[in-house]
Amino acid sequence: MDFGSGSGKRVALYACDLQMSPAHVTAAGGTDAHCGADGTVFHGSRATVVTQLPANQIGFPGDPATLTILASSSQGTLQYRWRKDGWPLTDDGPFLGSATPTLSIDAATPTNQGSYDVWRTDDCGDCVSAAAALVVASPGERCPGDTNCDKQVTLADTDPFVEVLLDPTAWTYPCTRSSADCNDSGAATFADIDPFVAVIGTTCP
Repeated sequence: MDFGSGSGKRVALYACDLQMSPAHVTAAGGTDAHCGADGTVFHGSRATVVTQLPANQIGFPGDPATLTILASSSQGTLQYRWRKDGWPLTDDGPFLGSATPTLSIDAATPTNQGSYDVWRTDDCGDCVSAAAALVVASPGERCPGDTNCDKQVTLADTDPFVEVLLDPTAWTYPCTRSSADCNDSGAATFADIDPFVAVIGTTCP
């Protein structure tokens, strides 16, 4: 019978006062007749404190989006690297600030929709934030007056409708801004109030 070797595991190292280079810490696989795969070593930091995590964002194509983290470290200056769906970002295309606490997206497109997190690195190692979701909704997927996206136009749609009238850049739900345009003028204005009242009680297709 032919036996193989076990693979290396994942080792997490949380230490700031190291007496040797982290490169010397390995998780090698076994070396029998069939070698096991090497594992990985993560050098993490517990010295960072986060006071604000990146928040979920919703918007329409062409809208800007901003993701921000507020953090500090007791061990050196923090360095940042934002990721989308696990892939590191660079300042390219719509992205700006990929190595800063604030990631800006100039004009969001459906391809920018995804999960965003940020790696923080100080003198003790790395730490990754919780992920924030960016949703880029299609303006065409709307029902006039259904500003809370529940497929019905009821009095529950009034608050988000008023919100977008008072601040045209604001919306509570992905469909709010376009659905508040009840007279199909291309923008939500006070001229939409009467058409909004008229569709209360209807059900969306």
